[in-house]
Amino acid sequence: MPMSKPVALITGASRGIGFYIAKTLSSLGYRTVILAKTTTPHPTLPGTIYTAAEAISQLGETCLPIPTDLRDSEQIDQAFEQVRNTYGRLDLLVNNAGAVKLTDSLHLPNKHYDLMQQVNGRSCFLCCQAAHPLLTQGDNPHIINISPPIQLSAEFLLPHLAYAVSKYSMSLYTIGLSQAFKQDKIAINSLWPRYIVETAAINHLSPSLKTRCRTPQIMADAVAWIVKQDSQTFTGQLLTDEQVLEKSGVSDFSQYAIDPEKSLFKDLFVD
Repeated sequence: MPMSKPVALITGASRGIGFYIAKTLSSLGYRTVILAKTTTPHPTLPGTIYTAAEAISQLGETCLPIPTDLRDSEQIDQAFEQVRNTYGRLDLLVNNAGAVKLTDSLHLPNKHYDLMQQVNGRSCFLCCQAAHPLLTQGDNPHIINISPPIQLSAEFLLPHLAYAVSKYSMSLYTIGLSQAFKQDKIAINSLWPRYIVETAAINHLSPSLKTRCRTPQIMADAVAWIVKQDSQTFTGQLLTDEQVLEKSGVSDFSQYAIDPEKSLFKDLFVD
């Protein structure tokens, strides 16, 4: 297998947005690596890391599944070491894995608070650290954090403060690490949906919203455009999927609607 082909690592890619991103990148010629915790079928959620890897591989290039609990720093280090031993390089890291619990601050259990901070902010930071030496060996290397624009008004914070903190920390890492990594020509940007995207989390939290969602393909198409940009100059931005695709020339977003007849539901962090 020619070692010139780019390599992308996507966390939380056994389903949802991460799965769509990995499929799209595979079709574009990226060898993909996916990290996820689901190794056996879940009673209510579709797919495992192995069924996802098989589906991704069928669309183009090989997909390497590495079962990883992103709360465990040793497992993260081992996963990136396996990437180093297998490919010796990395061209794209997508920090997509996420945990969400939209309970108000006075009633949020400690275990859910810890889960969100560990899976969202902490694993993003640790994966950026672990990816750095591999990205320096890549071609036009990028990191994309699936995290929102930062809104500090109470309307965006009060209903789900702990979740907001965990996701905003990823966006702060985008801003700060983009400067730290700039000397190595590694771009870091954040990407977030303008309107909610159909995922297992949405279907679990509010099934009635499904028809007011867009498909995860909109996020995958936005990633596909970002990775084509010059990593030396296109960096440090907190972007929505619509902003990215408008830059690429898209003006009609109806193709992404689950039900074009229904009004879309605005994301929690977008005004």
